[in-house]
Amino acid sequence: MGKPTSAPLLLVLVLLVLVIALLVAPASADIIMPGFKYVSSCVEIGNTSEYPGYLFILYPLSMIGGYAVMGPGECTSSYKFASPSFYAVKENAFNNTAASTEGSVSAAYFSSDPAVVPSGLRIESISSVPVTSPVTAIRTLYTIMSVNTTHLEIVPVSVRYTYPDGKTEEVPLHPGETPTVPSGLETVALLLTLAAGSAIALIIWMRKRSR
Repeated sequence: MGKPTSAPLLLVLVLLVLVIALLVAPASADIIMPGFKYVSSCVEIGNTSEYPGYLFILYPLSMIGGYAVMGPGECTSSYKFASPSFYAVKENAFNNTAASTEGSVSAAYFSSDPAVVPSGLRIESISSVPVTSPVTAIRTLYTIMSVNTTHLEIVPVSVRYTYPDGKTEEVPLHPGETPTVPSGLETVALLLTLAAGSAIALIIWMRKRSR
C-alpha cells in the first residue's frame, strides 16, 4: 500500500489555514474578511431635546474609553469592538474629568457613579459588509422612551442605508432588533460551504491515492 505524497498533505494544510482565516478574520481589528468591504456606521438619538437638563452619552468609543454627548441630528461612530452603551446624566451632575480619563477611571464612573443612569443597551457597530452589497453607510436611529434616576429606556427606531448614488433607504426597526445589511450576506455561508466541500473532496482523493 502506497503512502500519500507530501503535496496533497500540503494542500490540506493550506486549505485548513484558509478556512481558519475565514472564521477568525472578523475578530481581527486590522484584517477585513475576504469578500467584504468597509462602510461607515454611526448611531443617533433623535429626541434628546425632549429631555432638557440631561446629557445623553455614548460610552466607550474605543477599547480604552472615550465618550460622546449625543445631540440632535448628530451621528456618532465607535470602534467596532468597543460595544458602547447609552447613558444619561443630569448636566449639573456630570463629572467630565472622570468621564474623560481613559481606562479604569472612566469605566468605574459609568458603571458605578449614582448620577449616571445606564440603558443596558449595547451597540454593536457594523464596520464591514459583503462586497456584493451596495451599501456605503449605515445610520441607526434611536429614541428615548423614558429616563429616571435608575434607568434609561432607549430603543432603536430605524436604520438608514446610503448607496453609491447618494440615495438612502430607511427601514423601521423594532425593540430588540439590530440592523441587517441588504443583500450579499450569504457570501460568508457560500465561502465556508465551498471550503468545506473542497476539503472533503481532497480527503477522498488522498484516500484513493493511498490505496
